Amino acid sequence: MTSISAQTFSPHVSQFLTNVFPNTGFWKATNASWDYQIELAWPLNWTSQAENMTVETTYVLDGNALWKRHFATNDRFHRHCSTTSTRHCFFNNDYVFNYTGFLAPLKSNTSSSTNNTKPAVQISYGALEQHPVQRRTETNEELAYRQSFLVPQRMPELSQKLYAELKGSPKLRDVEIHEYPFSDHAAVAAAALADGSDYFLDW
Repeated sequence: MTSISAQTFSPHVSQFLTNVFPNTGFWKATNASWDYQIELAWPLNWTSQAENMTVETTYVLDGNALWKRHFATNDRFHRHCSTTSTRHCFFNNDYVFNYTGFLAPLKSNTSSSTNNTKPAVQISYGALEQHPVQRRTETNEELAYRQSFLVPQRMPELSQKLYAELKGSPKLRDVEIHEYPFSDHAAVAAAALADGSDYFLDW
């Protein structure tokens, strides 16, 4: 079991058959309120966590990149294009924005890489994430419950703020933001992945 801040992590499945999910791990993440399942996949030709190679990472969603460096410490991860949908910028009282050191590396002018090797970032969000619409069969109480945890996340508001912070960054070759006016929290990730494919090929 591993602990990071208020979170504890333990293997959810210790071992699969060699021909069933040979490159996938599952962990249970627990905090004071909730239990989560986290899944991690790695290249099929890896034989252990001690592999030493470069991995090309195209898409990173919801902060999963935080896991990979701890899992495979000898590897180098290249992120040529990152698409971020439904990121939780409100976490820890807007820590991303209120702790100036968090985004500082992306604002520094010191860079030895060329524009061809800098990452590109696409930020996506659904307009209905902050302004949920009552569903046909949803009661007023059920709508109020959804609003109670969706509205405080301020996804559209903080996505625009993040875009404003990253736009013009000397460490990024491009930054783009997409609003999906009719998408809610559950739907926007799939839409962002589809559009992210075009973005990756273009950038």
